[in-house]
Order: sequence, then C-alpha cells, then structure tokens
Amino acid sequence: MFRRCVELGSGTGLLGLAAGCALRDVEGAIVTMTDYLPALIQAARKGAQSNGLLDNGAVVPMRMDWFEMAQQIAALSENQGLQARGAISLPTANYLDAVDRDATAAGNEWEGRVEPTLGAEESKGAFDLVIAADVLYEIEHCYVIALLANHLLATTKPSVGWDGVSYITPRFILTTPLRSTHWREVAAFEAEMAATPTMRLVSRDDTTRADDLNSWISGICDKHSVTVLENDQNLARAIDEDDDDLLVYRTYIYERC
Repeated sequence: MFRRCVELGSGTGLLGLAAGCALRDVEGAIVTMTDYLPALIQAARKGAQSNGLLDNGAVVPMRMDWFEMAQQIAALSENQGLQARGAISLPTANYLDAVDRDATAAGNEWEGRVEPTLGAEESKGAFDLVIAADVLYEIEHCYVIALLANHLLATTKPSVGWDGVSYITPRFILTTPLRSTHWREVAAFEAEMAATPTMRLVSRDDTTRADDLNSWISGICDKHSVTVLENDQNLARAIDEDDDDLLVYRTYIYERC
C-alpha cells in the first residue's frame, strides 16, 4: 500500500486532501501537498486542518518551486546528463501577479508564516506515489513535471516490507483535461514521459465527468442496494448539472521500472 505520497501543484487542495483521507488509517502514511503560491499553501493547510489531517501529520503542506527544484536536480553529481540536456526555461506567463492578491484573499490566519520547502536532495526517491491533476498549462510544465516525477519517485520495488505489509510498485498518476487549447502541452508531456527510461506507461484512460459520476453512482447503489439520490437533493442537482459535461479527462498511470 502507498505510504509516502506527494502531490505536485496542489492548488486549492482537493486531490491531496482526498489522498490524505484515503490514507489516514494507514499507519505511517503521509501525503505531502506542494505548491509555489503562498495563498495556495495556506489553503492546503487550512483544508487539512478542517479535515483533521494536519495535527496528526497525515498531510504536510510544503512549498515547491518546480524550476528551482529542476536546477537543484541538475546540480546533483549523478545528473551530469541532465546538465548536458540544458536548463528548463521558465514559462513566459507571470503567475506572480496573483500572489499578493491571493494571499490577501486567503486571510491572515497564517500571515507571516514561512512554509518549509521541499528540496531536491532530501526528496530524491522519497515517495512511492506521485500525483498531479490539471497541471499542464505551459509547455515548460510538461518538461519539468516529467523530470520531477522521475526524481521524486522511489527507485526500489519491495514486495514485502519489514513489517510484513505488501507494497505496491511506485507509481506516478496524472490527470489532465483535454482542452482544445492545450493539445501541444499534452503531446509534449506524453513525449517527455516516453523518453524517460525509468518509468513505463501502464494505463491511459479517457473519460468525461458525466461518465465518472454515473460509474460512481452505480457502484454506490450496487454496494448499498439503495438509490443514492433519494436523500441527497444537492447531489442530484450536481449530477444534473454535470450530465452534459462532455469535456474529456485523461488519466495516465506510470510505474517505476
């Protein structure tokens, strides 16, 4: 089972918090939620606290600058080949314009807090699960995410740990919406991952939100022999709103090899 999980680009925190809830009863499991913008790290911290995941250490919010991390990885002695490849340039979009505004909107509960930063040396091979959702906004993101996932993912594949618990092969899972404006980024990400010899693609699944909802409802109804909508009008309304949502989401699952 996964015990050491890291999320790249946590944003408002839904994916990382869901992972934290799913692993909260697994002894020793920790989900590290990372982002660059201070307001989003604060949002992750507040969400973890509200869900009872902060004080017990099940979720740990940290700062990560992807491109700063890439420079650190290149500087490590065993990555001379990466240095020869050339540095990954920063995106031309300026996301820092939103920092002060977002920090103000997030409130002052953690004002002045210096968030811990996840560095390259201590994070190398430190996680058996790397997750990310909706992070392929710029072409440079596609290059750096592949680099980060390969660096962060554990290199060993133990079948049974010291405590007798069977462990799953380390995995990198990424989901992205297939927007018509971002096919170039999707293609670049797929090409970069295909060129990473230490990870292999084991699954690529396309689905719509409506498909996911219908599958989830069917599973709940089959398990509990009830109509899940009978007592939840808010859920029924949400499903009606999403029933015509035909935007396709693609989920990739890569394994360490």
